[in-house]
Amino acid sequence: MWTTIALLGLALNFEPIRIGLVPILLGRERPAWQLGAFLAGANSMSLTVGLFTVTTASRLLTAHSGLGAAVQVAVGALAVVIAAGMVVHRAFLRTSTTKIPSGDHPNGMPSSRLEKHLAAVRRILGRGKSPWVAGMVGVGLGLPSVDYLAMLAVISTSGKELPEKYAGVVVFLILGSLVVLIPLMGCLLAPESALARAQ
Repeated sequence: MWTTIALLGLALNFEPIRIGLVPILLGRERPAWQLGAFLAGANSMSLTVGLFTVTTASRLLTAHSGLGAAVQVAVGALAVVIAAGMVVHRAFLRTSTTKIPSGDHPNGMPSSRLEKHLAAVRRILGRGKSPWVAGMVGVGLGLPSVDYLAMLAVISTSGKELPEKYAGVVVFLILGSLVVLIPLMGCLLAPESALARAQ
């Protein structure tokens, strides 16, 4: 369980929308507050959903002991379907769109798709300079994705005790937040240097 949590948590940092958000938040007034509010919003939503899901699933699995294997098979099948969909989607994008140079955006994501998401975030953040706006953006992006729900299923069916499952959720969210946590720590410890690197 812990190896899966570590790998998927670290992989979460490479989502282009998360990487693209950091310079936007650093460019606003009081960037440490902006990053902190975004992180608090995203992780409070994800943590609430995660702990509720793990608690509910663990109780169901305790009541119905044969359900654990079925859930693991279903999660595995869902992961295969998602992986196949991603391969087909990426192949389709290669033939239908022109990719930007790999140095401009991570993972070679098509500029139109990434720019569309970032433009929407810029519009939302442009409505106010308050950290509350960044926090609301974080809440929106903290809604559980398919990979996060699959991760919760892995944790729920791991056979570990409930406190260890809760710890797994927390560790996953901490590892998945490094792309925001590192600039936040930079802003708190060396604000001039952090802002200079972001520009």
